[in-house]
Amino acid sequence: MEKSTLKEDLLLATIGVILLAMCLWDGIGITFDSHLYLLGSSYLSEHGFSGIFTVPAFKAKPPLLSMLYALLQNNLSLIKLANLFFLAGTLLINFRLVNRLVTDTFFRRFTKALLSIATPFMLVHSFLWSEPFFIFILSLYYLFSYKSLVGPKKTWALYLLPLLGVMLIGLRHIGIVFTLVMSLYLLLHYRKFSKYQLIPVLLNMLLPVFALLAWHRGVLMHGGNAEGYNLTGGLDLFRNFVVYADVLRVWLLPPGLPLPEVLSVLAFIVYGIVAGLAIKQSYSSGKQHLVLLFVTSAASYAGFMLLKGDLLIDDNERYLAVIYAPLTLLLFYVISNRSLNATIDQKLIWVICVLWFCYPLARTAYNVNRWSQNGINTYKPETAPERILKEYQNPRQSQNL
Repeated sequence: MEKSTLKEDLLLATIGVILLAMCLWDGIGITFDSHLYLLGSSYLSEHGFSGIFTVPAFKAKPPLLSMLYALLQNNLSLIKLANLFFLAGTLLINFRLVNRLVTDTFFRRFTKALLSIATPFMLVHSFLWSEPFFIFILSLYYLFSYKSLVGPKKTWALYLLPLLGVMLIGLRHIGIVFTLVMSLYLLLHYRKFSKYQLIPVLLNMLLPVFALLAWHRGVLMHGGNAEGYNLTGGLDLFRNFVVYADVLRVWLLPPGLPLPEVLSVLAFIVYGIVAGLAIKQSYSSGKQHLVLLFVTSAASYAGFMLLKGDLLIDDNERYLAVIYAPLTLLLFYVISNRSLNATIDQKLIWVICVLWFCYPLARTAYNVNRWSQNGINTYKPETAPERILKEYQNPRQSQNL
């Protein structure tokens, strides 16, 4: 981490952690997915990996988060502490990426401040979901992928990429999108690597794919439902687009404005233009590798998520939180570069940005207050939804009922 920015990075990361601690003061959010992870971790604590593919919870979810919770003994205080750690790590890693991408001092600090108080981050870290761990690992994956393309390369460090890729698969199956896109990008630049360095680069592409196929094969061989992996079941593409575009609108503009559907489409167009401008600018600035990693992976992820059937409106911001950091970095990379060449006074641009910053700050403050005042559920097995008790209980437990 650059010494010149270490203090500001630690300060802003601390602010983010304090905000999240306020969210988690009265507990951590529990949803249907959360019960599955906890039931899976309970099974691992009792039986280890023996018969893991017979456990219905693991037929629905990959195992890595349940493994972490098993190590933490399903202790909610330790899980909350883990989420605080994941947020701090995610922020510090993304701050390093900001340093590489945004050179203007004002916009560098502004982008970091925006990340540290981001509602999408507060949301996913306030619940017992896979996203906190996933976003942390994904941030590391971005950083090491970028570093493998620039500067001196250490062969041992390249072996971290396939490990991180397998971890992404172990947290969420959709992680295969990020590993395939970014590993393919690295392979397209094979001339940057020696023949020995190409081994971990190839493993970076192959191991996550094999891990995903092996897991699905194990699930299907033990009575898993192949339809559970069908992204397009109950698909309404136009509805999905509107639901996700609405999240982009809320990231940029406060709710309650007239013509929300039109503004949602405009927000989608804005981010599309930002991606195009970022690519164009990067070729003249030497930052094209990081920009292209962000654009290609975020676009691929968004494309796959558009195909998700039976999308719940409550999950829209949760899913897009995964690419909030890349989209935010691209947005202010473009704005900072454009502001340097703008005909209007740069100080006026700064004032506009500061005034706009009041909106995401107010949105986060409102949500933090709402979550901390209302409290969030704590885990009680007897409160598990009826469907979980019937379909997702551990087989060995059900025999004793």
